[in-house]
Amino acid sequence: MEHSASKSLSTSNINLIGEGDTTPTGYVTNRIIKRKRSEDKSLDFENFKEEMKEIIKSFMVKQESESKTVSSSIKDIRQTVINIESSLTFLSAQNEDLKKKLDTLEIERRKDRDYISILEDRLEDSLRQNRKTCIEIKNVPNKENETKEDLLQLTSELSKTVKCEDFSKNAVKDIYRIKTKEKSKNIIVELTSTMIKTDLIAACKSYNYKNKSDKLCAKHLGFKEKGETPIYVSEQLTPKAARLYFLARDLSRTQSYKFCWTSFGKVFVRKDEKTPVIPIVSEAQIQKLYPK
Repeated sequence: MEHSASKSLSTSNINLIGEGDTTPTGYVTNRIIKRKRSEDKSLDFENFKEEMKEIIKSFMVKQESESKTVSSSIKDIRQTVINIESSLTFLSAQNEDLKKKLDTLEIERRKDRDYISILEDRLEDSLRQNRKTCIEIKNVPNKENETKEDLLQLTSELSKTVKCEDFSKNAVKDIYRIKTKEKSKNIIVELTSTMIKTDLIAACKSYNYKNKSDKLCAKHLGFKEKGETPIYVSEQLTPKAARLYFLARDLSRTQSYKFCWTSFGKVFVRKDEKTPVIPIVSEAQIQKLYPK
């Protein structure tokens, strides 16, 4: 028995194709659906392309705008950098000018300092010269309504006590008190020569050395009240020398310098008899004498 799939339509059957309802119902519909699907795909693709074009166009416009903004920003940055470089160049040049001015001022300051030092030395020499015949009697009690004659009498009593034969009232050019930080004002005696001044100071030192239990005090100048008040006789120093002498005495006490004295308005120290004499000329020099 032959299978129905191997059979073909007969001639009579071929003629019948297209007549009546013998044509398959889905044949034309399938072709239309296929055509529509193809057209729809083409239309979708065209729409997709248009959308992509719009997106790309929008993106390009945005990129172009951003590019212009970035370019403008870069331009501004470049200009700012140029301005900064210009400012740095100006500041650098100004700094060099200031440095030169500072160097010049430093040189001038050193010259001024050296010149001031010279002037101070000259002033010190002048003051020392003016005081070369003066002695200073310190810690002398005050008297009411005191006169120059009273002061002269006190000095005469002192010279008699220490047995200074060269001293006389005629040797005194001037005598007066000066203000000090202490309650008692010191007495300045200006003599006619440095020799008399030196002899009177030496006699006072000799007296104190020989009379350690009864050193010079107010009673030796004729005072009855406050007679035990100690007095001190020395040459009149300049303010600078007085300061150096004060510091030198402190050095002598704390660092075992055996000798500390003044001579003709200058200050000297000496460690002992075997060491050289050191003239003191500045506070910085005294500081260097302290051990480090």
